[in-house]
Amino acid sequence: TTTDIEEQKTARDFAVSERKKIYSLFMQAPVAMIVTTGADHIVELINSEAQEFFLKTCKEGESIQNSLPKVH
Repeated sequence: TTTDIEEQKTARDFAVSERKKIYSLFMQAPVAMIVTTGADHIVELINSEAQEFFLKTCKEGESIQNSLPKVH
C-alpha cells in the first residue's frame, strides 16, 4: 500500500519555518530572555541580553542551577 505523506511534509516544513521565525525574534528581543526545558531547567535558548545580564555564566545545554549556583 502507499500513503500520501504530502500533508505531513507540508506541516513539518511549516513548523520548521515558524520555529525559525520565533527563534529569530527571540534572539533579537531587547530584553533578557531564557527558555529552559525539563524538570532540571536545561537552557535551550538564551539571547545576548540575558548573556550580558548573567555575565556569560549561563550556557545553552546546561541547567540553570549549574550555570547560576546562587539561584538554588
